[in-house]
Amino acid sequence: MGRQKIKIKKIENEDARLVSFSKRRAGLFNKASCLATLCGIDLVVIVLSPAGTPYSFDSPRINQVIDRFLSDGKAPIESNLFDHHHTTTIQALSHQCVELEGWLEIAQGKRKVLEERLRMTAPIRDLEEMGIEELLVLKGSLDQIKEMTDKEMLARIKDGAAFNNL
Repeated sequence: MGRQKIKIKKIENEDARLVSFSKRRAGLFNKASCLATLCGIDLVVIVLSPAGTPYSFDSPRINQVIDRFLSDGKAPIESNLFDHHHTTTIQALSHQCVELEGWLEIAQGKRKVLEERLRMTAPIRDLEEMGIEELLVLKGSLDQIKEMTDKEMLARIKDGAAFNNL
């Protein structure tokens, strides 16, 4: 059905009223957080529940915002220095977080490659359990490895001999 337009009036059912309060309080604090972050403002929201329990959202700190409000919006110099340091720290941590996420992606890619290689390598079983066809395949693989090893050794010996003649 989607969202429906509701008439704005007090909810008579107490349970429904408490549930609505909890959900709307969370939404209000979420919007306040977005507003403070996007606009770079100092913000305090204080809400009292139907039972009288106080809830608050503050950015950066409730005491700083209230002191600034009571002093006609003039922030003390120390507060500005603290806010600048706070902002710089958040930016540095955010940059570090992005960098770490990049490293994590690289590590996860390497992990996938290694897992694939591990999956592709068949475990070596006892030779007595292998059939003649498996043994022939294994022999061919070992012959290829020996041939590649021999070529690499000859190349290194030639490079070493050429290096020694200098």
